[in-house]
Amino acid sequence: MSLPDDDSVLNDDASRADLEDPSGAESNEDSTVPQLPELEPFDPPGEFDHGEEFEPQTPRPIPKYLRQGSHGRRKRGMIYSLIALGIMFIVFWPIPFVQGLSFYILPLKWLHWIGFGLVGLGVWNYLAGLVSTGRYTYVKNGEPFMGRVLDCQKVDSGTADVPAFRHVARVEYRQPDTDQHLIQDFPEPDNWSTSKLNQMSCPLKRGDYVTLVRLPGKGDSSNALYGYLGLDPEREYILKNDQPMRGTSPFTAIMVAFLIAFVVLLFMAAFDVMMFSFPIGGDWKLPTGLAVGGFFIGGILGRLLWSKSENQQKSKSSTPSFLGIGFLGAITLPIAFFILNSRLDHAPTKLEPIEIVEY
Repeated sequence: MSLPDDDSVLNDDASRADLEDPSGAESNEDSTVPQLPELEPFDPPGEFDHGEEFEPQTPRPIPKYLRQGSHGRRKRGMIYSLIALGIMFIVFWPIPFVQGLSFYILPLKWLHWIGFGLVGLGVWNYLAGLVSTGRYTYVKNGEPFMGRVLDCQKVDSGTADVPAFRHVARVEYRQPDTDQHLIQDFPEPDNWSTSKLNQMSCPLKRGDYVTLVRLPGKGDSSNALYGYLGLDPEREYILKNDQPMRGTSPFTAIMVAFLIAFVVLLFMAAFDVMMFSFPIGGDWKLPTGLAVGGFFIGGILGRLLWSKSENQQKSKSSTPSFLGIGFLGAITLPIAFFILNSRLDHAPTKLEPIEIVEY
């Protein structure tokens, strides 16, 4: 069975310059940097709970609660998003103004095929999850053992053009086969944008005992810090706004897909209005009133959706959702009015002569 691609770890001889003080300043007696606590010689306690998922003999079954970890929820969220977005594209394709715009925006002519492709990609990911265990291989066939945290820091992992970071934990352990004392750096599998530098954190502290797990026959290169894999929802070692990473719920994933599809449809409708349906006269009080009403209707809807989303527990205010969805509502109702105003006008066409005065 192959090792999952996204569970790689650094070797013990990897460069440790990234874990040192980035300023490069030399320490001195007057330094205000707190000293790390001295640790006793590595002697793990005799009894350590690795979790009930590791109690059965290999190959172990995958408990259902492990599907609720951040890794499993993000996988399902991606599948739901792809399928929901694909279905919406298929539904949008036969809409008359979408067909009309396809003469100007050529990819719209194949919008339904794009939708079928997204649905197929979502189904493929679902089937792949049934065939391949991915990170769950560590639970199914892995061997758990103990380690002790020596350090955990944020390390640059991006480029000059795309800056990013991730957490790297330095852990000491005894090699299960040889009982040799080793030290290894364990980076988390994910990279984060530097815009989230103050949001993301790792609760591990120097001296904490943790579960390490390895795959049989793979050697030390397969070692992984179990809490970094996002499998056990009770052992999530990556926090966002001081809350465990829970991943994206199916409801949130579908709502995000719906919002993306809605924005795409709104853009196409606005283009249709500007090209064919924009009024050149009349009373503007009604569309103005619709814009104001759409803002408040959209804002209230945004707050209701926010209250059902798990993300609302991680934010102090739902004001951004009120303003964002409200802004979309303020655009949507006038655009819908302009389109209906044009489509419901069955008066005979009146042609007006024009004169081209400049070319």
